[in-house]
Amino acid sequence: MYDLHFRNGDFVLVWSDRKRRENERGMWVSIGHSDEQDIERCVQINRENGLEVALDEEGFYRALILRD
Repeated sequence: MYDLHFRNGDFVLVWSDRKRRENERGMWVSIGHSDEQDIERCVQINRENGLEVALDEEGFYRALILRD
């Protein structure tokens, strides 16, 4: 499970080895590594479609999707 933390002026996803809370409905899915070609376009498309996108501590962009 990923938690969103504020570090050095930016939001960063940090892996947390905890169980999901009852009120949590979302899931962070990988959309690509920050080194990939055209990743900024993928991030922009996801944000334009209303998804929250953040970079994790390993350099992957992840989008928050709702489930359940």
